[in-house]
Amino acid sequence: MSTNINKIKVYYQKYGAFYLFKKAMKRVGALLFSYIRLNFYCVSSVPSTQIQPKCPMKIRKGNFDDIELIVNFAENDNKKKVYEQTMYFLNKGGEIFLAFSEGKLAHIARLCYYPGVIGSNPLEIHPPVRIKENEVYIGFCQTGSEFKGKNIYPAVLQYIIKYAFENNKKKCFISTSSSSTASIRGIEKAGFCFVGQKHKFRILGKIFNNCWSSSTVYRN
Repeated sequence: MSTNINKIKVYYQKYGAFYLFKKAMKRVGALLFSYIRLNFYCVSSVPSTQIQPKCPMKIRKGNFDDIELIVNFAENDNKKKVYEQTMYFLNKGGEIFLAFSEGKLAHIARLCYYPGVIGSNPLEIHPPVRIKENEVYIGFCQTGSEFKGKNIYPAVLQYIIKYAFENNKKKCFISTSSSSTASIRGIEKAGFCFVGQKHKFRILGKIFNNCWSSSTVYRN
């Protein structure tokens, strides 16, 4: 609480009361009503063109022994929450892939399996989706700030796609905010095709139209 008060004081001294008022009204408006558009993408075979990262890279699956490494990679996020979310995800049967460049962790990606991410557990960091037994969903991905722009994200996605199809999966899905141009560029570069969009609404703190299902996708 004291940290928030100090931030308010700094903003007041720097920008004045009117700025604080506008910022407060914007936050109140977001609490009353807001929406987000998620783009969904799919790939049904291993891409023929292989993306090469612009730096040395090795990828391996993470496990419970990597929890501390994953938590420290979260930078400014709440470490305790990241720890709980990671434990929850691994205990649910999800897989985490770690990409290293010259021994340094550069990227983290999560792979979800049937029945998909459909719960409302506060530790769930993926959007609510429903997938089939022969499908997978690539969830929350992170690239270290110093490794952005080096083709690591699409290269990791292609690694996971290949892994999924080698394990008898038929479709691989992923989603991102429609406003995240960098993520969209990386997803499409990896070989994914756009298959639909979902609008989520938040009214008075309650989320509506939240769950997306792969059964709505009709393309091969």
